[in-house]
Amino acid sequence: MLRQPHVAERLARMIEPVVAQQPLLDALRAFISEDGNRAAAARRLDIHRSTLDHRLRLVERLTGCRPTSPRALLTLSVALTAHSSPQVPLPHTH
Repeated sequence: MLRQPHVAERLARMIEPVVAQQPLLDALRAFISEDGNRAAAARRLDIHRSTLDHRLRLVERLTGCRPTSPRALLTLSVALTAHSSPQVPLPHTH
């Protein structure tokens, strides 16, 4: 999927608002690392689970992908990879 430049660019653009906000990025990365386990992700971040839930809702609002959905979590994970991958062209900002 990431070998398709138009797909990779779209995913990188989608995740950009999350990447720009460190607490949201940290929450999403922890959630992904803990395979969608909210309690474990909150422990990893040393925050209350309701704080994590709030941040995940903000991720959904910014991306249109609900992190608690397995399919959407996979999409968000791939979007993070697209955003950070040097071989994937990043969106041009004007």
